[in-house]
Amino acid sequence: MNTSDSFDLLSARTGRVAEAVLIISPYVEASFFRHVARQLRPKSIHVVIDDGCRREDLETVTSALQEGGHKRPPLVRLGSARGLVHLKLFYIRWRTDGGRKAASLVFGSANATRQGFDGNVNAELLAVCDLTASAHAATIQWCESVIDATKAKVPVDVPGERHGVIAKGMTLRLPAITVGRTVSQVSDFDLWIQRGHLLSEYKADPSFLFVPIPLVKPLPAGEQSRAASSVGFDVRPTRSIRHRYIDDGSAEHRDHAAGTEQGNWRRKLFTPTQLGEWCSRECYQARRSEFLRKGHERRTEALQHLQELASKKLRKAARRTFVNKVAELWKLLGDQAPDHLRGSDELDRAHYRDTFDRKIARDLDLAADSEFRRRYVTGFELVEVPRFRNDVAGWRSFVHSLAQQLALDEVKGRSQSKLVRAIREAVEKECGNASALLEPRELLDLLRGMMQGDVEKVGAAQMLLRYHEV
Repeated sequence: MNTSDSFDLLSARTGRVAEAVLIISPYVEASFFRHVARQLRPKSIHVVIDDGCRREDLETVTSALQEGGHKRPPLVRLGSARGLVHLKLFYIRWRTDGGRKAASLVFGSANATRQGFDGNVNAELLAVCDLTASAHAATIQWCESVIDATKAKVPVDVPGERHGVIAKGMTLRLPAITVGRTVSQVSDFDLWIQRGHLLSEYKADPSFLFVPIPLVKPLPAGEQSRAASSVGFDVRPTRSIRHRYIDDGSAEHRDHAAGTEQGNWRRKLFTPTQLGEWCSRECYQARRSEFLRKGHERRTEALQHLQELASKKLRKAARRTFVNKVAELWKLLGDQAPDHLRGSDELDRAHYRDTFDRKIARDLDLAADSEFRRRYVTGFELVEVPRFRNDVAGWRSFVHSLAQQLALDEVKGRSQSKLVRAIREAVEKECGNASALLEPRELLDLLRGMMQGDVEKVGAAQMLLRYHEV
């Protein structure tokens, strides 16, 4: 058991049964909800996620709760506010063995994720409070109002509570939120763009799969640095050297320029904008398995080898290899070895064994994060287009940058972009020629007009929605 985690705050209590659990968080992750279902085993679970979440997050939460053993259909709803629904709140309504009602509240900076509660990943601040009807009526009422809102068939506005007294000198200000807005179908061009994804290069932690070795003094250039390199260490221009304990092929794929992806899907399916390279949600869902950088097979194998080091036997062998390399360097450095490595008359092997074990534990913990694994293997980061909310000027600038790129691709000719091809065909269908493609503002007006009304019945709109299928 990890004694530094905070999952104990969301675990069963002796003499109590969890009747209802309310979780409000802008970000969610599957293993957190599996824990809640297994440890609390509540009769009902109510989850409110910021409506800017990925749409798959709703199904992720539902599936994770069911995998954790929750029998009833959980009530997972979107929460809306003028900005973000950014609070992280965890409320439990209990029933004691004596039949009395009780409640507890956990709140702070941690999202409803493993990273937030694990204790070995994020540094989070959390507070826990046992609530009583006499002392915390306003706070309990607000939480129960949100629970009731998740049961409603229509969106419900939950008013804020500014006087949620927790203790002497401590008051919670609970926000006004709307619970239960549904995700509308694509009905216009701007909403379609908003639902899309942005692609960017993912640069993993440069220390991943390396064991860094801080030096007492830096190795001077020349014979001593060459000695370290000859043993197999990566010599840094700082007071450290590194041992690569698993080769993921990254040295062979250092070029992060365009063209290092597996295949040419990037030029065909994505359009550069001021925020990154854009593709539609439909394209992302249908083609995301193709979004891979060269060398992804090696990176997948590297993660498998790393996972094998969770075995004590295999880790012991890898540790021995590492310490023997350090010992070999100690020998090569001769009398100057204590100036650079830990030890006096001989190498401090225990120190380097601990150094290795700590780094392996850190990398294993990092690799346990499914989002990290996905980004590391694919070599790319894909996020939803940020919600501009009330930043109208920012949204216009973003959409205009997309239209400018489409116009530029059309001017260049021979573009591989499937979106440019689909727009050209749609514009020709509507206007008889594609001249509007050359002027960004005119193009945006035309595209917005095409996608008004019921897009399922509009041929030109369907050409755009299915551009990735061309």
